[in-house]
Amino acid sequence: MKKSLTIALLPLMGLFLAAQPHAGSRVDSKDAFSADSSTVYFYRGSQFYRAGVNFTIRANGEEICRLSNKRYLVYKALPGKVSFTSVAGGLNIPDKEKFDIELEAGKSYYIQCDVKTSFVADRLEMTEVMPSTAKNKMEKLTADHCMRKAK
Repeated sequence: MKKSLTIALLPLMGLFLAAQPHAGSRVDSKDAFSADSSTVYFYRGSQFYRAGVNFTIRANGEEICRLSNKRYLVYKALPGKVSFTSVAGGLNIPDKEKFDIELEAGKSYYIQCDVKTSFVADRLEMTEVMPSTAKNKMEKLTADHCMRKAK
């Protein structure tokens, strides 16, 4: 009896999971975003060296995601100045890199993240790129794990 019930419920569970909305972005507040919000795409391409190191990315001090190798994330924010920072791993040490940007309503921004190493530490260098460049490189990437947990 239990086996037949399990077999009958599996397709229903599959439909339920497929119908769930895809968590495509993170937001920086609990307010509803409108068409006037800005969208920032972060991506980290394939790099063999330090591929296993995740970098914590923060917006104005609040953690957005830990960006992994061959992954991207989408962040929605209200227009205005935003300071993005990053640090290797989840360590609660002062962020190493800083990238300030003035977001405009309704615009999208693309930030390429490259791992740079020195004798002492690793850092994530963030550079704004053209949409055509980013879209071409992001085709081969998958959404980062934090995107699946996003609201």
